[in-house]
Amino acid sequence: MALFPRDDPTGERLVKSADTAMYRAKELGRNRYEFFTAEMNARVENQLVLEAALRRAVEAGEFLLHFQPRVSALNRAVVGVEALLRWRHPERGLVSPADFIPLLEETNLIVPVGAWVLDTACRQAREWRDGGLPLRMSVNISSRQFRSELLVQTVASALQSSGLEPELLELELTESILVHDAEEALARLSQLSQMGVHWPSTTSAPANPVCRT
Repeated sequence: MALFPRDDPTGERLVKSADTAMYRAKELGRNRYEFFTAEMNARVENQLVLEAALRRAVEAGEFLLHFQPRVSALNRAVVGVEALLRWRHPERGLVSPADFIPLLEETNLIVPVGAWVLDTACRQAREWRDGGLPLRMSVNISSRQFRSELLVQTVASALQSSGLEPELLELELTESILVHDAEEALARLSQLSQMGVHWPSTTSAPANPVCRT
């Protein structure tokens, strides 16, 4: 909702303000309404600036991975690692994933960035394996990335170029991914399974419980 003449005296900009409020309502869960505020404009402008910076970041190689250990609750041994995407902005420093991951999803940049994550994570896992640390590498797969027709090809390419054994790669999937178009999801999981790639169960506890540090 936008109010005349408080928010703007011209029809065109008033409709634009109402549009901004509508998108904000959708972000907050739909089935609701929001009144336009000046802060919304500032937020939209900030997102546009961030989106432009993200597109440059893909080309400039500003992304990096942090690796979080996964420790067995039975014997406290490190049994794997989880790859976490980080963005080192040239001026802002490390940007919170909460600020840029949703934008990667909205702009579909998650697909090329996700491919980079898979490739980089597999190469690191291969280095550790060659150094005597055969740790399973866990990589989060977003819903948009999972639905991409290039996913299976991207995973196969990352494994082939890195030389990592498929059993040392684990893909983290959410239940919502499996619920959305279940038939297609099962077909894709079957392809990945035939390659030897793992994914944790989303419905039952693992036989060897792990905790993230």
